[in-house]
Amino acid sequence: MIMRNAKNLIVVICAFSLLVACSVSHQLTKAAQKSERSGDTKEAAGLYLSALESEPDNVKALLGLKRLGERRIESDLQNFENLVKRNDLKGAYNQYREIEKILARASVVNVVMTTPKENRDQFEKIRDQLSEKHYLKGVSLIDEKKYEAAINELESCIYYNPRYKEVQGNLKKAKDGKNYEAAQRLYLKAKVNLSQKNYRAAYGYLNDCLKVMPSFRDASSLKQEAVRLGNKTVLILGFKNSTRMNNVTRVLHSDISTRLRRQSDPFLTIKSNSIVKRSRSEAISYAKGQGADFVIMGEIRNFQKSGGDLNKEKIEAFYVTKSNNGSVSSRPTSFTLYQGNLSVSLGISYSIVDANSGTKLNDDYNACSYADNIKYAYYSGDPSRLSLTNPVASSSSSEVLKILASVGAALTTPDQSLFTARKRFLNDSELCEKAISSGLSNIVSSIKMAMK
Repeated sequence: MIMRNAKNLIVVICAFSLLVACSVSHQLTKAAQKSERSGDTKEAAGLYLSALESEPDNVKALLGLKRLGERRIESDLQNFENLVKRNDLKGAYNQYREIEKILARASVVNVVMTTPKENRDQFEKIRDQLSEKHYLKGVSLIDEKKYEAAINELESCIYYNPRYKEVQGNLKKAKDGKNYEAAQRLYLKAKVNLSQKNYRAAYGYLNDCLKVMPSFRDASSLKQEAVRLGNKTVLILGFKNSTRMNNVTRVLHSDISTRLRRQSDPFLTIKSNSIVKRSRSEAISYAKGQGADFVIMGEIRNFQKSGGDLNKEKIEAFYVTKSNNGSVSSRPTSFTLYQGNLSVSLGISYSIVDANSGTKLNDDYNACSYADNIKYAYYSGDPSRLSLTNPVASSSSSEVLKILASVGAALTTPDQSLFTARKRFLNDSELCEKAISSGLSNIVSSIKMAMK
């Protein structure tokens, strides 16, 4: 049955498509006849051809094209010859190409039209003249090392004749020359920056150079050298903890280390140690012993918590049942809706210190916070049987409409996800972890900026 319906549908679609094509073809034919009556032979022939392409069995369009097609081609050939006489070779080339397109389209609908051999020979001669003109100019520009202009000329040659002489090889030569010049400029900029110890800038130029030409001179080894000379080791120490949360320093230390490593910065080597140093001098001394160039240290403080109370609301509803014979009955009932908010905030102060000079590169404070919102419902029975309106009496209460189902659900059914939602707040440690994670992006960005 399904297969039969599918076949019927296909037949209907095909029939409809045919009707649409016939309608379009009929309209095009009428427009062609109007143009023919007004003496616009060229326009009429084009419209007859379009009508045939839409409906190959359109007899009126076929007769019209056969009647006017040759006249259209003759007119276009006359224009072609006039352009040749005016020495407008490009215009003549384009005119003949348009004639070829018309002939090809007509051939598809089984209308054969041709052009005289002398016109075809004339077109090929013009094509070769245009090709040679751009080819010779392009080769000359390569010798002058004007590669961009050479590429434009050789691509013009290819437009007229893709197989003309050695055009493809010379185009590659021009592109290689252009790429070499671009790579050379980037390479020299990199060398200047290397001599000035601007290793990151040198790395960037060398990276771009290798994108242009992957094997350019010794750019690859110089890129590695820039990383070796510019690499800095950053040691992340444990943060002092001035809160009553025992695990927050571990979370902060681990997250900062992980996020910095994910940056994939070739100029940074990240080391971490959870040991806490009480003074800057102790931290610097320890960092030097670990071979670090910079040390990050800090403190977690100002822990505050607010909220945590649950608001309880009784929601009147109806418990709905259906009997075997399909009749619906209901009885009044209620369920409880719980809502609440618990939020924490804390501050992270941190310093980035140059272990060699003892200078603070950055000294900052970042406030972090997180709010946990919960909302859930409790019912001792089957919540899927609940209705916020009485299906029997068709009555409703404005109070219970506060928790109508989500978009797309039946309007009288409570949101079922409320009955399976989380029923407890996150604990203090979990909240602190969330707060730290929310504020880490700013801290990591600040550290990265200081390292550059």
